[in-house]
Amino acid sequence: SKEMMIWDRLEKRMVELQEAERARNTNTKFVLTGHSLGGTIAEIVAAKQCIPALVWSAPGTLYSQAYFSGNHTGSVSEERMQRNAVVVVPDNDAVPRVDSQQSVVQRIQCFRKHHMPVNFVTGTAECHKIQKSACEVWRVCGDSMQRDFDETCHDFIAQDERGKLYPVLNHPILHKG
Repeated sequence: SKEMMIWDRLEKRMVELQEAERARNTNTKFVLTGHSLGGTIAEIVAAKQCIPALVWSAPGTLYSQAYFSGNHTGSVSEERMQRNAVVVVPDNDAVPRVDSQQSVVQRIQCFRKHHMPVNFVTGTAECHKIQKSACEVWRVCGDSMQRDFDETCHDFIAQDERGKLYPVLNHPILHKG
């Protein structure tokens, strides 16, 4: 079927790359990545092939996982999704909330520059961007190689915000009342 073509092509290509690297006697480690629907495809292939995936703003995979599940080699189980895939989910991005996530979820914040809130109604337009998500990870975690992504991230992060956590303003456990 047409639906299977995308999955099968990516999976076939991954197997070809892995075999080519094995033939060259390399210890190459593969990590699949993708954004949005491409992230969901990467998650499914990663689970089927038992290789790691780090995906960004991908829709949930409960129904896709069920489509590929079964009692056969390469079956996509919830356990394989959890062992092999991590999905980065920005706050106020509706796309990763379509369907239920079966992989490990790493939430990240989504604010405008200078900790300005993003409206939930319009948040997906801002928070779904891969560039914004990557800049948020850089803001909080930095870069062990000391690369400067300021040129890429200047629209999203002020220089004085780098390496700082935003305060929790409305956490229900911390703020009673």
